[in-house]
Amino acid sequence: MTVSANAPPLVVHIIFALGTGGLENGLINIINRCPPERYRHAIICLSRSEEFAARITAPSVEVIELHKKPGHDLGMYWRLWRTLRRLRPAIVHTRNLAALETQALGILLTGCKRVHGEHGRDISDLDGSNRKYRVLRKILNPLIHRFIAVSRDLSDWLVRSVGISPDKVIQIYNGVAQDRFTPQTSVADDRGQLAKMGRVAVPGMPDGFCDAPQCRVVGTVGRLAAVKDQKTLLLALAEVLRASPQQRDTLRCILVGDGPERSALEKLLAELGLQSCVWMAGDRDDIPEMLACMDVFVLPSLGEGISNTVLEAMATG
Repeated sequence: MTVSANAPPLVVHIIFALGTGGLENGLINIINRCPPERYRHAIICLSRSEEFAARITAPSVEVIELHKKPGHDLGMYWRLWRTLRRLRPAIVHTRNLAALETQALGILLTGCKRVHGEHGRDISDLDGSNRKYRVLRKILNPLIHRFIAVSRDLSDWLVRSVGISPDKVIQIYNGVAQDRFTPQTSVADDRGQLAKMGRVAVPGMPDGFCDAPQCRVVGTVGRLAAVKDQKTLLLALAEVLRASPQQRDTLRCILVGDGPERSALEKLLAELGLQSCVWMAGDRDDIPEMLACMDVFVLPSLGEGISNTVLEAMATG
């Protein structure tokens, strides 16, 4: 692909995979809303890209898959180097631990600025105390021009625990698309009317799921992964219904999202006898409408940088 000499600088974003998730959602929001005359963008997925990539609306964004094999795939680094050499980015922006070590290749690119973003910790290092991971960040620190943290907690941790100079750390909160996530002012205040006008209109909702006039809906949005801990939400729901069995006809729960824990959660639902009370809605494109269906939003996650879904729920009202 021929690039004009006057073309805007290219930012190459390196992530592990482009699937459903808060990090990925934030990346796509940035790309879609970044003025095209200021920057061009490309995304390198160390493993794969999924249907979530279809949400990119900005023009001419190349998405590249390197199909990293499990474990130490040395061939992936060769494929990455060839890709970076072809793209010749002005900025390489890695995100989270899975992509951090690829910054070592960035020093071979003349004039390239290197940025690393910390968006949250993995379930294997919820408090950021893993010595191996801290040492890796310390080793790569001299190669990185700027660290971006999405929360004050992560910013303080980078400085105090990892030893990054405060001058190199910038905190930028995640943003919310206010054109999509906004209070549903067109719906009447009466809760029964809300059930009729808002909830039933959501495609895929099981028949009769929330027909009771006094129906109340608790819900959450997130990947079905161990760190998101939807299991605790289901156990809490079961405990509430044991203590107050009369609510079985009116209390409902919606889990929005998909992921590796789906089978385990479905099994737990069967064991708890909650199949009629819980709707596992899967991945959705209509998150604002799903949030509008909920009376209470719950974030059972064990660890977050700053939760996109909490911000979106707050914006939805």
